[in-house]
Amino acid sequence: MKKIYIAILLAGLLMAGTAGFSSAMTADEVLDKMDQTMEHSNQVAVLSMTLTDKKGIVQNREIKMFQKEGGKRLIKFLKPADVKGTGFLSLPGDEMYIYMPALGKVRRIASHVKNQSFMGTDFSYDDMGGEQYSGSSKTTSFTEEGGKYLIEVTAAKKDATYSRLKLIIDKNTFIADKIEFFDKAGRPFKTMTNSNVEKIGDSWVSKEIKMVNVQEGHTTVLKMTDISFDSELSDDIFTQRNLQK
Repeated sequence: MKKIYIAILLAGLLMAGTAGFSSAMTADEVLDKMDQTMEHSNQVAVLSMTLTDKKGIVQNREIKMFQKEGGKRLIKFLKPADVKGTGFLSLPGDEMYIYMPALGKVRRIASHVKNQSFMGTDFSYDDMGGEQYSGSSKTTSFTEEGGKYLIEVTAAKKDATYSRLKLIIDKNTFIADKIEFFDKAGRPFKTMTNSNVEKIGDSWVSKEIKMVNVQEGHTTVLKMTDISFDSELSDDIFTQRNLQK
């Protein structure tokens, strides 16, 4: 399954474009609309990141995310000091890079590790790069219930991070209220929820994303504290050179 959400995002990761409605939409059309929703607008956002392990130990971080149409995303850690300056860059064609100040150089993320945890969170590198759901999965179930689309899909590729997904998608915003992820053995793996959804300008925005690793008892919560839209975001932002600044 090609590049997880968030979302980041985050957005899944976090963004939603102008929503539409059609009772005659197919599952593929709904998933495509959700993908467009998540990538539609150029944005700059600041998010708090809270990690909680099964013992209740909490870590707090802050990141800044730049996102541009066409599948470009840059994430920089602002705090705390031990991760400040760390950067992550995702580009079209499944290109991903990470910069860690302690190493002093940019490293490309190999394909075989893209399903691993991103900086100790419950999101994978693929998740943070911006999941694409349409065209990368096969629909096995599609129903409508009230104002929601209920879709179940299986991965189209053998090397996909997740074998199966269950999605509950809002008909008005085309934001997924909830996504359940299953590992390669078909066991429940993670659950992601979007909440505090607001319309800002012409876009719907999920201001909180919660990812729970049900196997590890670990949780990561992303909360948007600031957002702005900039249709003139320079391509120079999304470069390996800028990743190190």
